[in-house]
Amino acid sequence: MRGPFTHGGLGAALITAALGLACGSSAPRESDIFHDPALRAGALEADGDAERALLTALADAGEGPVEVSGVAATPPYHAASGRRCRRISGGSHRLACQGDEGAWVFVPDVLSAEAR
Repeated sequence: MRGPFTHGGLGAALITAALGLACGSSAPRESDIFHDPALRAGALEADGDAERALLTALADAGEGPVEVSGVAATPPYHAASGRRCRRISGGSHRLACQGDEGAWVFVPDVLSAEAR
């Protein structure tokens, strides 16, 4: 009995072509992976002048904690997203991460007790 892969290598050629097409494509876009915009990583607005001042101060801050007008940031850590992030306290507990261009922004904190 002959199978599709025994004669002339036609089956092997089809598999090779299929793998080449599947593996040779570009990385999927974020909008394709997270089809619902609510699932995509994003930035949140600062709640007042003190939080805006803290985000500005973080751009020039070193590796230690930072406090501005009663709003404090912990030392930075490397998050699973690949960004540097800091926990923010003073009023509400939030999360800020450094963007691609060096600016710090508030981001959704999916691991906090409030998010669960």
